[in-house]
Amino acid sequence: ITLKKLEKPAVLIKGSLHINLYYKILMIITFILAVFFIGFSIYNASEIFNIKKFKYADCDEDTVKANHKNLNDFNKEYINDLIYSIKRNRNLNNSKGTILLKSNRYFATGIYTLIFLIIELLIGIFVI
Repeated sequence: ITLKKLEKPAVLIKGSLHINLYYKILMIITFILAVFFIGFSIYNASEIFNIKKFKYADCDEDTVKANHKNLNDFNKEYINDLIYSIKRNRNLNNSKGTILLKSNRYFATGIYTLIFLIIELLIGIFVI
């Protein structure tokens, strides 16, 4: 009984040995592309973990420590610091988002390439 169960996988492996050389090269290239795309997506996404590259702005300490004549002068300078911080931080967030979107595209391309490789394998085993 166990010998009959082992015959099918052996037939699949034996059948895959007779695949055309060009077809095998196509599958190898597809596999290399899939690994490249997925690896490159991980590499791109890891750029975000470089904390020194993305320095967020905040209100300046000197604004708080400075001797202001009145509350209006302090508020004006504080608001200017906030406006600067918002613009700078928005640009940093946009650059991080761009990196993640690029990584997402590479990852999706890698997954689609893997799906194509699976289809190639199935065709090679059952059709060719």
